[in-house]
Amino acid sequence: MTSTSGRLNDSVGVTPHRVYGATVATAGLGALALGLWLGGGLPGSGSSSILSQSALTAWGLPISRFAVDVAAFGTMGMLITCVLLPRSERGLSAAAHRCLRSAAGLALTWAAATAALLLFSWSDVTGLPIAALPLDQIIGGPQSSPDAVPFLVCSALAVIISTAAGVTQTRKGAVVLLVLTGYNLLPLTTTGHAEHSPAMAYALTVHVVALALWIGGLAGLLIHVRGSPLLAVAASRFGMMALGCYVAVAASGITLAWVNLRSAGDLWGTRYGLLLFFKTAGLLGVGLCGWWHRRRTVAAVARRRGTRPFVRLAAGEVVIMAATVAFGVALSRSPTPGTGTGDAHSHAAVVHPAQPRLL
Repeated sequence: MTSTSGRLNDSVGVTPHRVYGATVATAGLGALALGLWLGGGLPGSGSSSILSQSALTAWGLPISRFAVDVAAFGTMGMLITCVLLPRSERGLSAAAHRCLRSAAGLALTWAAATAALLLFSWSDVTGLPIAALPLDQIIGGPQSSPDAVPFLVCSALAVIISTAAGVTQTRKGAVVLLVLTGYNLLPLTTTGHAEHSPAMAYALTVHVVALALWIGGLAGLLIHVRGSPLLAVAASRFGMMALGCYVAVAASGITLAWVNLRSAGDLWGTRYGLLLFFKTAGLLGVGLCGWWHRRRTVAAVARRRGTRPFVRLAAGEVVIMAATVAFGVALSRSPTPGTGTGDAHSHAAVVHPAQPRLL
Protein backbone atom coordinates (compact mmCIF):
# COMPACT_ATOMS: atom_id res chain seq x y z
CA MET A 1 0.00 0.00 0.00
CA THR A 2 2.75 2.39 1.02
CA SER A 3 4.98 1.51 -1.90
CA THR A 4 2.08 1.92 -4.28
CA SER A 5 1.38 5.36 -2.85
CA GLY A 6 5.02 6.27 -3.23
CA ARG A 7 5.02 5.20 -6.86
CA LEU A 8 1.83 7.15 -7.46
CA ASN A 9 3.30 10.30 -5.98
CA ASP A 10 6.37 9.95 -8.17
CA SER A 11 4.27 9.47 -11.29
CA VAL A 12 1.93 12.39 -10.74
CA GLY A 13 4.59 14.83 -9.67
CA VAL A 14 5.76 15.79 -13.14
CA THR A 15 2.92 18.09 -14.13
CA PRO A 16 2.80 20.05 -10.83
CA HIS A 17 6.56 20.53 -11.05
CA ARG A 18 6.16 22.22 -14.42
CA VAL A 19 3.06 24.17 -13.43
CA TYR A 20 4.60 25.48 -10.22
CA GLY A 21 7.87 26.28 -11.94
CA ALA A 22 6.18 28.17 -14.77
CA THR A 23 3.95 30.06 -12.34
CA VAL A 24 6.85 31.07 -10.09
CA ALA A 25 8.93 32.15 -13.08
CA THR A 26 6.07 34.20 -14.56
CA ALA A 27 5.25 35.90 -11.25
CA GLY A 28 8.90 36.53 -10.45
CA LEU A 29 9.90 37.93 -13.82
CA GLY A 30 6.75 40.05 -13.99
CA ALA A 31 7.44 41.48 -10.53
CA LEU A 32 11.08 42.01 -11.48
CA ALA A 33 10.13 44.05 -14.57
CA LEU A 34 7.62 46.07 -12.55
CA GLY A 35 10.16 46.64 -9.80
CA LEU A 36 12.85 47.77 -12.22
CA TRP A 37 10.38 50.17 -13.82
CA LEU A 38 9.29 51.59 -10.47
CA GLY A 39 12.91 51.91 -9.34
CA GLY A 40 14.13 53.52 -12.55
CA GLY A 41 16.34 50.58 -13.49
CA LEU A 42 14.31 49.20 -16.38
CA PRO A 43 16.28 49.26 -19.64
CA GLY A 44 14.88 52.13 -21.66
CA SER A 45 13.32 53.84 -18.61
CA GLY A 46 15.41 56.95 -19.18
CA SER A 47 16.37 57.60 -15.56
CA SER A 48 18.99 54.91 -15.29
CA SER A 49 22.60 54.70 -16.47
CA ILE A 50 21.73 51.24 -17.67
CA LEU A 51 20.79 52.84 -21.01
CA SER A 52 24.48 53.04 -21.90
CA GLN A 53 24.93 49.29 -21.60
CA SER A 54 24.07 46.54 -24.00
CA ALA A 55 20.58 45.12 -23.80
CA LEU A 56 22.03 41.69 -22.98
CA THR A 57 23.82 42.99 -19.89
CA ALA A 58 20.99 45.34 -18.93
CA TRP A 59 18.49 42.50 -18.74
CA GLY A 60 20.89 39.68 -17.96
CA LEU A 61 22.17 41.16 -14.70
CA PRO A 62 18.87 41.33 -12.76
CA ILE A 63 17.51 38.15 -14.34
CA SER A 64 20.63 36.16 -13.45
CA ARG A 65 20.47 37.57 -9.91
CA PHE A 66 16.87 36.41 -9.62
CA ALA A 67 17.86 33.00 -10.97
CA VAL A 68 20.63 32.74 -8.36
CA ASP A 69 18.17 33.57 -5.59
CA VAL A 70 15.54 31.08 -6.76
CA ALA A 71 18.05 28.26 -7.29
CA ALA A 72 19.87 28.86 -4.01
CA PHE A 73 16.66 29.15 -2.01
CA GLY A 74 15.27 26.08 -3.74
CA THR A 75 18.39 24.04 -2.97
CA MET A 76 18.26 24.91 0.73
CA GLY A 77 14.51 24.38 0.81
CA MET A 78 14.65 20.89 -0.66
CA LEU A 79 17.37 19.93 1.81
CA ILE A 80 15.51 21.27 4.86
CA THR A 81 12.36 19.47 3.69
CA CYS A 82 14.36 16.24 3.45
CA VAL A 83 15.61 16.77 7.01
CA LEU A 84 12.14 17.56 8.39
CA LEU A 85 10.50 14.48 6.90
CA PRO A 86 10.10 11.45 9.18
CA ARG A 87 12.26 8.49 8.26
CA SER A 88 10.79 5.23 7.07
CA GLU A 89 11.86 1.79 8.28
CA ARG A 90 14.35 1.59 5.41
CA GLY A 91 15.85 5.04 5.99
CA LEU A 92 14.86 8.10 4.00
CA SER A 93 11.31 8.16 2.67
CA ALA A 94 10.47 8.30 -1.02
CA ALA A 95 9.56 11.99 -0.63
CA ALA A 96 12.94 12.69 0.97
CA HIS A 97 14.73 11.06 -1.95
CA ARG A 98 12.73 13.21 -4.36
CA CYS A 99 13.79 16.29 -2.40
CA LEU A 100 17.44 15.29 -2.73
CA ARG A 101 17.07 14.80 -6.48
CA SER A 102 15.52 18.24 -6.80
CA ALA A 103 18.27 19.74 -4.65
CA ALA A 104 20.85 18.24 -7.00
CA GLY A 105 19.24 19.84 -10.04
CA LEU A 106 18.70 23.19 -8.36
CA ALA A 107 22.29 23.33 -7.11
CA LEU A 108 23.54 22.78 -10.64
CA THR A 109 21.30 25.63 -11.80
CA TRP A 110 22.70 27.72 -8.95
CA ALA A 111 26.23 27.10 -10.19
CA ALA A 112 25.40 28.10 -13.76
CA ALA A 113 23.42 31.18 -12.68
CA THR A 114 26.27 32.34 -10.40
CA ALA A 115 28.76 32.07 -13.24
CA ALA A 116 26.41 34.05 -15.51
CA LEU A 117 25.89 36.65 -12.78
CA LEU A 118 29.64 37.12 -12.43
CA LEU A 119 30.00 37.76 -16.15
CA PHE A 120 27.06 40.18 -16.30
CA SER A 121 28.33 42.06 -13.23
CA TRP A 122 31.81 42.27 -14.73
CA SER A 123 30.39 43.50 -18.02
CA ASP A 124 28.32 46.05 -16.14
CA VAL A 125 31.33 47.43 -14.26
CA THR A 126 33.75 47.55 -17.20
CA GLY A 127 31.19 48.66 -19.78
CA LEU A 128 32.38 45.90 -22.10
CA PRO A 129 29.96 43.57 -23.91
CA ILE A 130 29.92 39.99 -22.67
CA ALA A 131 31.65 38.79 -25.83
CA ALA A 132 34.50 41.31 -25.38
CA LEU A 133 35.34 40.50 -21.76
CA PRO A 134 39.03 39.49 -21.30
CA LEU A 135 38.42 36.17 -19.55
CA ASP A 136 42.14 35.65 -19.02
CA GLN A 137 42.12 38.75 -16.79
CA ILE A 138 39.08 37.88 -14.69
CA ILE A 139 41.20 37.25 -11.58
CA GLY A 140 44.38 39.17 -12.17
CA GLY A 141 44.75 42.02 -14.63
CA PRO A 142 43.95 45.68 -15.24
CA GLN A 143 40.28 44.88 -15.88
CA SER A 144 39.84 42.03 -13.43
CA SER A 145 36.67 41.44 -11.47
CA PRO A 146 37.18 42.16 -7.75
CA ASP A 147 34.70 39.45 -6.81
CA ALA A 148 35.73 36.74 -9.25
CA VAL A 149 37.29 34.45 -6.63
CA PRO A 150 34.35 34.27 -4.17
CA PHE A 151 31.83 33.80 -6.96
CA LEU A 152 33.85 31.18 -8.77
CA VAL A 153 34.26 29.34 -5.47
CA CYS A 154 30.51 29.66 -4.89
CA SER A 155 29.81 28.20 -8.32
CA ALA A 156 32.24 25.32 -7.80
CA LEU A 157 30.82 24.56 -4.36
CA ALA A 158 27.31 24.48 -5.82
CA VAL A 159 28.49 21.81 -8.27
CA ILE A 160 29.87 19.80 -5.33
CA ILE A 161 26.56 20.16 -3.49
CA SER A 162 24.73 18.98 -6.60
CA THR A 163 26.93 15.91 -6.97
CA ALA A 164 26.70 15.02 -3.29
CA ALA A 165 22.92 15.46 -3.19
CA GLY A 166 22.63 12.99 -6.05
CA VAL A 167 24.33 10.22 -4.05
CA THR A 168 23.30 10.99 -0.46
CA GLN A 169 21.20 8.27 1.17
CA THR A 170 20.99 9.39 4.81
CA ARG A 171 19.55 12.25 6.85
CA LYS A 172 22.99 13.01 8.30
CA GLY A 173 24.26 13.49 4.76
CA ALA A 174 21.37 15.86 4.05
CA VAL A 175 22.18 17.85 7.21
CA VAL A 176 25.81 18.21 6.11
CA LEU A 177 24.68 19.42 2.68
CA LEU A 178 22.25 21.85 4.33
CA VAL A 179 25.06 23.42 6.36
CA LEU A 180 27.27 23.54 3.27
CA THR A 181 24.49 25.24 1.32
CA GLY A 182 24.08 27.85 4.04
CA TYR A 183 27.81 28.51 3.91
CA ASN A 184 27.64 28.89 0.15
CA LEU A 185 25.12 31.72 0.57
CA LEU A 186 27.78 33.89 2.25
CA PRO A 187 29.19 35.36 -0.99
CA LEU A 188 25.70 36.75 -1.62
CA THR A 189 25.58 38.44 1.78
CA THR A 190 29.09 39.36 2.91
CA THR A 191 31.04 40.20 -0.23
CA GLY A 192 31.36 43.96 -0.59
CA HIS A 193 30.35 44.85 2.96
CA ALA A 194 33.83 45.60 4.26
CA GLU A 195 33.01 49.29 4.58
CA HIS A 196 30.01 48.55 6.80
CA SER A 197 29.93 47.37 10.39
CA PRO A 198 29.93 43.60 10.90
CA ALA A 199 26.37 43.95 12.21
CA MET A 200 25.19 44.93 8.71
CA ALA A 201 26.74 41.87 7.12
CA TYR A 202 25.30 39.67 9.88
CA ALA A 203 21.84 41.20 9.42
CA LEU A 204 21.91 40.55 5.67
CA THR A 205 23.14 36.99 6.22
CA VAL A 206 20.31 36.28 8.67
CA HIS A 207 17.83 37.85 6.24
CA VAL A 208 18.89 35.71 3.29
CA VAL A 209 19.30 32.40 5.17
CA ALA A 210 15.92 32.78 6.88
CA LEU A 211 14.26 33.56 3.53
CA ALA A 212 15.91 30.53 1.94
CA LEU A 213 14.72 28.16 4.66
CA TRP A 214 11.23 29.63 4.68
CA ILE A 215 10.55 30.01 0.95
CA GLY A 216 12.45 26.92 -0.16
CA GLY A 217 11.03 24.74 2.60
CA LEU A 218 7.46 25.61 1.71
CA ALA A 219 8.20 24.88 -1.96
CA GLY A 220 9.63 21.51 -0.93
CA LEU A 221 6.45 20.61 0.94
CA LEU A 222 4.27 21.79 -1.92
CA ILE A 223 6.13 19.91 -4.65
CA HIS A 224 7.17 16.65 -2.97
CA VAL A 225 5.01 16.09 0.11
CA ARG A 226 1.59 17.46 -0.84
CA GLY A 227 0.09 13.99 -1.49
CA SER A 228 2.07 12.06 1.09
CA PRO A 229 0.76 10.81 4.46
CA LEU A 230 3.89 12.43 5.90
CA LEU A 231 2.51 15.91 5.15
CA ALA A 232 0.87 16.32 8.56
CA VAL A 233 4.10 15.74 10.49
CA ALA A 234 6.29 17.66 8.04
CA ALA A 235 3.92 20.65 7.90
CA SER A 236 3.78 20.86 11.68
CA ARG A 237 7.57 20.81 11.95
CA PHE A 238 7.92 23.33 9.16
CA GLY A 239 5.39 25.65 10.80
CA MET A 240 7.55 26.01 13.90
CA MET A 241 10.62 26.75 11.80
CA ALA A 242 8.72 29.15 9.51
CA LEU A 243 7.60 31.24 12.48
CA GLY A 244 11.21 31.69 13.57
CA CYS A 245 12.23 32.52 10.00
CA TYR A 246 9.50 35.14 9.72
CA VAL A 247 10.67 36.86 12.89
CA ALA A 248 14.28 36.76 11.68
CA VAL A 249 13.36 38.15 8.25
CA ALA A 250 11.31 40.97 9.79
CA ALA A 251 13.98 41.94 12.35
CA SER A 252 16.87 41.87 9.88
CA GLY A 253 14.80 43.65 7.21
CA ILE A 254 13.94 46.48 9.59
CA THR A 255 17.63 46.82 10.48
CA LEU A 256 18.68 47.05 6.84
CA ALA A 257 15.88 49.46 5.92
CA TRP A 258 16.83 51.70 8.86
CA VAL A 259 20.30 52.12 7.40
CA ASN A 260 19.09 53.02 3.90
CA LEU A 261 16.19 55.33 4.76
CA ARG A 262 16.88 58.84 6.01
CA SER A 263 13.36 59.28 7.40
CA ALA A 264 9.92 57.72 7.36
CA GLY A 265 8.97 60.12 4.55
CA ASP A 266 11.37 58.30 2.24
CA LEU A 267 8.96 55.36 2.23
CA TRP A 268 6.51 57.25 0.00
CA GLY A 269 8.72 60.02 -1.32
CA THR A 270 11.39 58.00 -3.12
CA ARG A 271 11.58 55.18 -5.64
CA TYR A 272 13.55 53.14 -3.13
CA GLY A 273 10.87 53.63 -0.50
CA LEU A 274 8.14 52.64 -2.95
CA LEU A 275 9.89 49.37 -3.77
CA LEU A 276 10.50 48.74 -0.08
CA PHE A 277 6.78 49.24 0.49
CA PHE A 278 5.93 46.61 -2.15
CA LYS A 279 8.42 44.16 -0.66
CA THR A 280 7.10 44.75 2.84
CA ALA A 281 3.53 44.26 1.62
CA GLY A 282 4.56 40.92 0.12
CA LEU A 283 6.14 39.78 3.37
CA LEU A 284 3.06 40.83 5.32
CA GLY A 285 0.93 38.89 2.83
CA VAL A 286 2.87 35.65 3.29
CA GLY A 287 2.86 36.24 7.03
CA LEU A 288 -0.93 36.33 6.90
CA CYS A 289 -0.90 33.10 4.88
CA GLY A 290 1.33 31.53 7.50
CA TRP A 291 -1.05 32.58 10.27
CA TRP A 292 -3.95 30.99 8.39
CA HIS A 293 -1.90 27.81 7.90
CA ARG A 294 -1.30 27.54 11.64
CA ARG A 295 -4.92 28.33 12.44
CA ARG A 296 -6.73 26.19 9.85
CA THR A 297 -4.98 24.25 7.11
CA VAL A 298 -2.28 22.42 9.09
CA ALA A 299 -4.86 21.33 11.65
CA ALA A 300 -7.11 20.10 8.83
CA VAL A 301 -4.26 18.03 7.41
CA ALA A 302 -3.48 16.59 10.84
CA ARG A 303 -7.13 15.58 11.28
CA ARG A 304 -7.18 14.01 7.81
CA ARG A 305 -9.83 16.42 6.54
CA GLY A 306 -8.06 16.90 3.23
CA THR A 307 -4.92 18.58 1.94
CA ARG A 308 -6.44 20.74 -0.79
CA PRO A 309 -6.80 23.93 1.32
CA PHE A 310 -3.18 23.61 2.46
CA VAL A 311 -1.89 23.02 -1.07
CA ARG A 312 -3.86 25.92 -2.56
CA LEU A 313 -2.78 28.39 0.11
CA ALA A 314 0.84 27.19 -0.02
CA ALA A 315 0.90 27.58 -3.81
CA GLY A 316 -0.35 31.16 -3.54
CA GLU A 317 2.18 31.83 -0.79
CA VAL A 318 5.09 30.60 -2.92
CA VAL A 319 3.98 32.82 -5.82
CA ILE A 320 3.84 35.86 -3.52
CA MET A 321 7.26 34.94 -2.15
CA ALA A 322 8.72 34.73 -5.66
CA ALA A 323 7.38 38.19 -6.46
CA THR A 324 8.78 39.49 -3.16
CA VAL A 325 12.23 38.13 -3.96
CA ALA A 326 12.02 39.78 -7.39
CA PHE A 327 11.16 43.12 -5.77
CA GLY A 328 14.22 42.62 -3.58
CA VAL A 329 16.40 42.27 -6.68
CA ALA A 330 14.88 45.44 -8.13
CA LEU A 331 15.37 47.17 -4.78
CA SER A 332 19.09 46.47 -4.92
CA ARG A 333 19.29 48.37 -8.22
CA SER A 334 17.33 51.41 -7.07
CA PRO A 335 19.09 54.54 -5.73
CA THR A 336 19.02 54.82 -1.95
CA PRO A 337 17.51 58.05 -0.63
CA GLY A 338 19.97 60.92 -0.68
CA THR A 339 22.69 59.15 -2.65
CA GLY A 340 21.51 59.74 -6.21
CA THR A 341 23.09 56.45 -7.20
CA GLY A 342 21.88 52.96 -6.66
CA ASP A 343 23.24 49.51 -6.82
CA ALA A 344 22.77 49.43 -10.57
CA HIS A 345 26.30 48.22 -11.16
CA SER A 346 26.36 45.32 -8.78
CA HIS A 347 24.39 42.60 -7.19
CA ALA A 348 24.19 42.29 -3.43
CA ALA A 349 26.09 45.59 -3.23
CA VAL A 350 29.21 43.78 -4.40
CA VAL A 351 30.73 46.54 -6.52
CA HIS A 352 29.33 49.51 -4.58
CA PRO A 353 29.81 48.42 -0.96
CA ALA A 354 28.60 51.80 0.30
CA GLN A 355 25.04 50.55 -0.20
CA PRO A 356 24.02 47.38 1.63
CA ARG A 357 21.52 45.33 -0.28
CA LEU A 358 18.10 44.54 1.15
CA LEU A 359 17.06 41.32 -0.53
